[in-house]
Amino acid sequence: MSVSRATMLLTIVALPEAFGLLLTTGAPVRTAMWQAAAVGQSRARSQMFFMQAVETKKSQAVETKKPLAITEQDIYTVQRKWADAVVSIGETFSSGGDYVTAALDAAFDLYAFKERGTILFKPTRCRDVPFRPTPEDALSYFIGAEHGNKYPEDTGFAIQPWSAVNFETHGFDVNGDTAIAMGHYFFTDAHTKAITKVEYTFGYRKYNEGVKIILQHSSVPFNPDPAPAKHPKVVVAENGQPKSISINISL
Repeated sequence: MSVSRATMLLTIVALPEAFGLLLTTGAPVRTAMWQAAAVGQSRARSQMFFMQAVETKKSQAVETKKPLAITEQDIYTVQRKWADAVVSIGETFSSGGDYVTAALDAAFDLYAFKERGTILFKPTRCRDVPFRPTPEDALSYFIGAEHGNKYPEDTGFAIQPWSAVNFETHGFDVNGDTAIAMGHYFFTDAHTKAITKVEYTFGYRKYNEGVKIILQHSSVPFNPDPAPAKHPKVVVAENGQPKSISINISL
């Protein structure tokens, strides 16, 4: 019984398990070649699927790393959130509430501590330890030395408290997923209603969870003619009699 080549090929494609039977057709060499070709095609298809899967993973990885564009409106929004948080922490403190938790929540919501671990932070009222990169450092500054890293100079900036905080932005520099803003912010004392003017520079980065602060530098405006400092009184002896004098320690 003769079997055409087309019939044999159809049999190979339709019934791969029949390869062994085809050896009885009188064409064992050609059957073996067709079998090898079929296996080669199967491996080629598998390799193609694998490479497609790899490329898909690569494209997903690139998509994950793609910068999220930040806008000026994003900056205005996070500035408002920062101002509201400072006021809210002070109100919670004044009413006897859990201001520590309020400060912790605000710190991780506003600053990129979770995303980066540390940030660039130089608060206004710090002299002995001017730079505060960690959450513990920031907590000490905002709610007092009994919390966080316990820096003695910290009295709790946010629990002064303040009744209002308003931003006045001088300008922006927006670049992809990061931005820098510079200007003034004004703090209204909740008790005296006195307004303190402070200069700021903020750096922001946009993450999947939103815009976070990665840099903050605050300072009071330069005063070329500051008010005379209060000089301490020192008691000295003059002709056996005590005398009080002032020592000028101005720098």
